[in-house]
Amino acid sequence: MKRLLVILLLGYPLLTPGLDLTRGSPPTTGGFPSGQEQRSSRPNKATGSKAKDAISRLQRGDALFAQKEYEAALLFFQGIMEDDPDYWLAYQHAAWALDALGRTDEAIQAAEKANSLNENARTHTNLVYFYLKKGQIERAVSHGRRAVELDPGAWQTHTALGDAYISAGEFDRALAAFKRANEIQETSDAWVGIGWTQFQQRQYDMAVASLEKAVQLESATRTMLFEARARIAYSNGRLDQAIAEMTEAIASTEDKHRQESLQGDLAQYWLEKGDFA
Repeated sequence: MKRLLVILLLGYPLLTPGLDLTRGSPPTTGGFPSGQEQRSSRPNKATGSKAKDAISRLQRGDALFAQKEYEAALLFFQGIMEDDPDYWLAYQHAAWALDALGRTDEAIQAAEKANSLNENARTHTNLVYFYLKKGQIERAVSHGRRAVELDPGAWQTHTALGDAYISAGEFDRALAAFKRANEIQETSDAWVGIGWTQFQQRQYDMAVASLEKAVQLESATRTMLFEARARIAYSNGRLDQAIAEMTEAIASTEDKHRQESLQGDLAQYWLEKGDFA
C-alpha cells in the first residue's frame, strides 16, 4: 500500500505518518455494502449493445489496472468517455488510473465530473484522498462529511472522514469517525487510524496497542507498527531502539517510496547517535 509519510515530532504534519492515501481507490476492491454508489440519478444514455460494450471495456480497463498497466487502463476509460460522455463510471475509473500515474490534479477533475453525473459516496471518498495528496484539507473534510451523509452504513466513508479529520488536527472527531467505522466493520484501516490519532495525542501505549490490533487483522500493516515504535523510542531519546525498529520497518515493506522515506529517518537517527559511516 502506498503511503505518504510526513512527520514532525514537535508539530502537526501536513499528513499523518502511516496514512493510506489509496484507501478505497482501486477498482479491484469491492463496492460499498449499501450499493448506493451504483444508483444513478442521471442514467447513461447508452442502452442495449452499446451499454454492454461500455461495461465490457470498463472491465477490460479494470483488469489492466489490476495488473498495474495504468496507462493502458486509462486509454480504455478515456475511450468510453469519448463515446459516451454521460457514463459516470468511466470518469470514476479514469480518476483511479490518473491517481495511480501520479496525475492527481487530473484525477480530481475526473472524479468531480463523475460526481456531477452521479453523486455517490465512493467518489466522494476517493476525493478525500485526492485532496489530501494536494494538501487541501478543508476540501477533503467536506467530501468526507458528504460521503458519510450519502452512505452512513459504509465503514469506508467513516474511515475517509477520520483520515481527513486527523490531517486537519481534529483528533477527537477523527477518533469518533474511526471508532464508528469499526462498529460497522472492524478493519485494519480503522485501527491504523485510531493508532496514529493516539500517536499524535502522545498516547503512545494506546497507539501501539491499536496498531497491534491492525496487524492482527492485516499483517501488511506491521510496517506502521515498527515505524510507530521507532518514532516513540526516538521521542524518548532511546536511539538504539529507534534504529532497530526503523530498520525493521524498512525491511517489512517492498514499497520503494516508503523505504526511501523511512531510510531518511533512519539516517537521521544514526547521525544523532554519532555514527557517520
